[in-house]
Amino acid sequence: YNKKPPEGETLSELCERVSKFLMETAKKHPDSRILVVSHAGPIRAILSVLLNLRQDFFWKFKISNTSITIIEYDGQKELAESDAFIVTANNTYHL
Repeated sequence: YNKKPPEGETLSELCERVSKFLMETAKKHPDSRILVVSHAGPIRAILSVLLNLRQDFFWKFKISNTSITIIEYDGQKELAESDAFIVTANNTYHL
């Protein structure tokens, strides 16, 4: 989990990067609904951090192509320490 591919990032770095992005974005747009479009890796990272899971659980999340994951988060605290919650994850009912 701490191996870095050439010009890439470790799983820890990915989790830190997406957590920071969410916090900064939520603070810039308080009381707003924000759409973030992403690949499965960052979504897994967000879910792992939010649920305070060990990194070996990262691959346990199935994230389907075009699925919808909704998280309510205000950005006031770090994601792992926040009152954020998962509304839905890997929702594919629209397909």
